[in-house]
Amino acid sequence: MDFENRIQIKDTPKWVGKEVLLAGWAYRKRDHGKVSFVDLRDGSGVLQLVVTSGTKITGLEKNGWGLESVISVKGLVKERPAKLVNPELKTGNLEMEVKELEVVSATGEALPLDISKDIDKIHLDTLLNYRPLTLRSLKMQAIFKFSEKIESSYREFLKGDGFTEIHTPKIIPSATEGGANVFRVDYFGRDVFLAQSPQFYKQMMVGVFERVFEVGPVFRAEPHYTSRHLNEFTGLDAEIGFIRDEFDVMGKLEECIRYIAAQIEDEVKEEDRKILDFPSLRLPKGKIPYITLKEAIKVINKIKGRDEEALDLDTEGEKVLGQYAQNKFKSDFLFVTEYPVSIRPFYQMPTDDGKFTKSFDILFRGMELGTGAQRIHNPKMLTSNMQKHGLNPKDFKDYVNLFKFGMPPHGGWGLGLERFTKQWLGLDNIRLASLFPRDVKRVNP
Repeated sequence: MDFENRIQIKDTPKWVGKEVLLAGWAYRKRDHGKVSFVDLRDGSGVLQLVVTSGTKITGLEKNGWGLESVISVKGLVKERPAKLVNPELKTGNLEMEVKELEVVSATGEALPLDISKDIDKIHLDTLLNYRPLTLRSLKMQAIFKFSEKIESSYREFLKGDGFTEIHTPKIIPSATEGGANVFRVDYFGRDVFLAQSPQFYKQMMVGVFERVFEVGPVFRAEPHYTSRHLNEFTGLDAEIGFIRDEFDVMGKLEECIRYIAAQIEDEVKEEDRKILDFPSLRLPKGKIPYITLKEAIKVINKIKGRDEEALDLDTEGEKVLGQYAQNKFKSDFLFVTEYPVSIRPFYQMPTDDGKFTKSFDILFRGMELGTGAQRIHNPKMLTSNMQKHGLNPKDFKDYVNLFKFGMPPHGGWGLGLERFTKQWLGLDNIRLASLFPRDVKRVNP
């Protein structure tokens, strides 16, 4: 068949009582003797086909096509009998009486798994090993449409607030954080690194556009194999000039989160909500609450019945604080501020006493979603801070020089899109929120 006049399944409600051409994949198939019911899936939805002995079937493999075969069909769009309506689908009240069916591309062998069944019962490794197939399932499609909505809403908010989108290099001459968890790359015989974040470049661009953001890949050579870590993820970064302190950054991030939440509420399709069954987002009527790290450790110790000192939060501590925020503030989010200078990057602005940083983590349902801070914009202070962190300022000469050309007080944040998606949807593993996850063991497909 010629696809010139093809319509998508989402448009079939406009064509009830008329003949149309559809094309897609055979998602489900139920044979009942002289009548077969086929659920056709395209990029916009699913529609039931009624194939009878009177249907003309053509194609090279018309007698051997199975699930996930590509087919095109021509037939009459009809309303289903009321008792046969499928409430799980947007087009569940419709079906097509197929007059002609062409097998465009048949599956060459038996599929390794049936993606039309409960995909949650399939082992994670199997889901990832057959990713080109399992991504076609309605559950996986819904996850990534949801993730895309977070990303597009993030862009919409920032562009509407005067931010300029930028794209920075991912091959950089020095480690952004000054640490060891970076991937080294041979760059024409010279050692360079994959960017841990766009940090240095987005700071440079504050001197150009004042407000900038980026959505792009981030690389971390951390040897973790947990349900919350990836070695390549999508960063949602932003940087703002002319701030007073880190609370201006926190305020802008909160505005952004509230905008994203409103867009998700308004625009995620009802059928995707049923498939994903995600818990409602809880945001307080007032501002997102915050506590200092010192206060957070006290809360954790009290709840856990212990008396321990800590310079940072561990996974268990984050979970405790997540429940604390839910119980006390009725909030899925919690800011934790004032991390010690010793554990934070050299470019974060210290507090007046020099012991802590004007920085924060934002926790989302008991997991770190991202970090942010006011940055140091004075070159002398920056150089001094590098030395305190055991770094050689000569290795960051180009970075330090940019502050000699006049930079305003500024700050920003970095979030992880996959973590945002995982926590919002209540997924067991962050790999389910990454199209083709990269971790310690996996670089395929």
